Order: sequence, then C-alpha cells, then structure tokens
Amino acid sequence: MKSTALALAPHFEMATARDRLLTTRNTIALGGVVATLTDMPMLFPHGDVLNFTAAFSIEGTADVGNPTTLLTDILTDGNIEAEMIDRSRRIGVPIHKIVAILDMRRNSGLNIPDYIILEPLFSLSDHLDTLTDHDFLTSHMAAAIRKWLASPPIIPTQK
Repeated sequence: MKSTALALAPHFEMATARDRLLTTRNTIALGGVVATLTDMPMLFPHGDVLNFTAAFSIEGTADVGNPTTLLTDILTDGNIEAEMIDRSRRIGVPIHKIVAILDMRRNSGLNIPDYIILEPLFSLSDHLDTLTDHDFLTSHMAAAIRKWLASPPIIPTQK
C-alpha cells in the first residue's frame, strides 16, 4: 500500500492549502496513506445517500467549497465516480480531478462531466504490450483484453 501511495502522491500535490482528497469506499485506507504523505486533508464517504442525509454522506466536509480530487481504484464506466461527484456537489464540495489507480475504460463514453481532469496511475490499454513483454500476460490474453476493451459495454435490461 505504501508503494502505491508513493506512486499516487505526485497526483495529489496541493495547488492551494484549500485542496482536499476525497476517496471512494474502496480507497479509504489507501487515501489515508496518501493524505499522510501529502498532508492533504481527506474526506471519505459514509453510509448510503438518502435525499435527506446528503449533508452527512461525506465525512470531513465541515469546510465546504474547497477544490477536491477524487481517488478511485478502477475506472470503468464512471458510474461510481459520477455518484461521488453528485454526492459531493450536493454538499458544496467541487470535484475537479479524478485520480484512478487503474484505468480500464472500454470503447465507450464515460459517465462523468467533461470539465473533470482524469489522471490514471496505470492504463490497462497503454500497458498491455509491457505486460506481455515481461510475461505477465500471454499474447493470447492481451489480444482478448484488447478485444474486450474495444467492444461496447453490455447494458443489462430491466425486467
């Protein structure tokens, strides 16, 4: 975890003393290490969001209005990140950037606003050749992943 946090730390350099780090549920522990390394105040989600509890859905937001960077683990379609963007917007915490550990976006649109900066630590599509060259993946597996990344996502139908 420390090595991952050290690799992520440059993505969280504070432009101002007001900058904040917001984690998803899956990155709370890692966010704590990043916050310790960068001295950036950390916010994190708490419980399920109900319309009447939006103000209490993120811990650490006593000082609203600060520019915030969202830390997520795996960026796929942006749905989890969109939920966090909406949740934080409703309580006055503007997210301006998303830092993802792994970018696994497929050949489709991302469900987040265009004004948000995306900074992946590692992009699956950009590193398939390296993974194959170092025998972490077979060429057959890399080809299957490329095909999967290029295919449209399957949208479940509601019954």
